[in-house]
Amino acid sequence: MATIENFISEIVKNNLKKMTQTDGLHYLSFGIMSSMVEFFGACFDREDFFKSGLSRERFRKAINELDAFSEYRKYNEKDCPHDLYKNLRCGMAHIGRPGKGISFTHIHDDVNGNEHLTIKDLDDNTRRLILVCERLFQDLEKASDELLGKMKNGKLPRTHSETFMNPNLKIIDLQSQTTYTASASA
Repeated sequence: MATIENFISEIVKNNLKKMTQTDGLHYLSFGIMSSMVEFFGACFDREDFFKSGLSRERFRKAINELDAFSEYRKYNEKDCPHDLYKNLRCGMAHIGRPGKGISFTHIHDDVNGNEHLTIKDLDDNTRRLILVCERLFQDLEKASDELLGKMKNGKLPRTHSETFMNPNLKIIDLQSQTTYTASASA
């Protein structure tokens, strides 16, 4: 059975860690990390995970409720020019690029700077919130531990052992051409 805990362990702790720290897939990982923030917010309600119209509420809920995201809260408001929901989550989910209020970087990028959650004036005359991939990942990893702790302590309506993925879902590892079920990997 692929539970919420298994999913978090496999996707956040293994796959995203590999993407951000080993494979150097910094840009792509921002999209997945923003989806994970929304997923964390979905764990605070009992609605179907696929219920439409809850993305904004769920994303903001995770930022506001999980202490690992406390530094992000000032960028979690609709009218903020660096609104993370609009510029990070929606930008990456809908058009595959960040909105004009933020810029992505990684810890080895000396050109754009690498100070996470700072506002920087860029060459195109815009002020942008700088998000550093590895730092966002560290905070996401802390948030995942915090979320699982809340679930295990009964502080959330969902439990860590709740079935999340169809255990018969076939996953194909494109590199090795191996096919396995979600329950075997997640």
